Amino acid sequence: MADENQQPWESSNAAGEGKVLLRLEIQEAEAPLFISLTGEAVIGRRDPKEEGIPEIDLTSYGGYRKGVSRYHAVLHTQNNTLRLTDLGSRNGTYLNGQRIPARQTALIHDGDEVRLGQIVMRVYWME
Repeated sequence: MADENQQPWESSNAAGEGKVLLRLEIQEAEAPLFISLTGEAVIGRRDPKEEGIPEIDLTSYGGYRKGVSRYHAVLHTQNNTLRLTDLGSRNGTYLNGQRIPARQTALIHDGDEVRLGQIVMRVYWME
């Protein structure tokens, strides 16, 4: 889905399990969201009826109103790459305008646009 000529994120760990610091620039947000990712992190929103909270919680960015599922997608590192998997969300997960099919995974490159429901963000990694 991304430009094949771009290089994927490379972990500092040869097995792809290293920690990466991500900057998510969410459209209409005053400040970026910084994420320290080791392995994987679920992106979604809180549900007042349930105890679970996703690791990347978009509730304060209008997640419920903008169609983000409680457990919408997962960001994960694998084989020295950063990947995004849709978890069967109702309103879809998009990478650079292309829908990621439910339960499918797409490779993320630095600067890619991700849309979860109606929340749009750019993903950057920091060195």
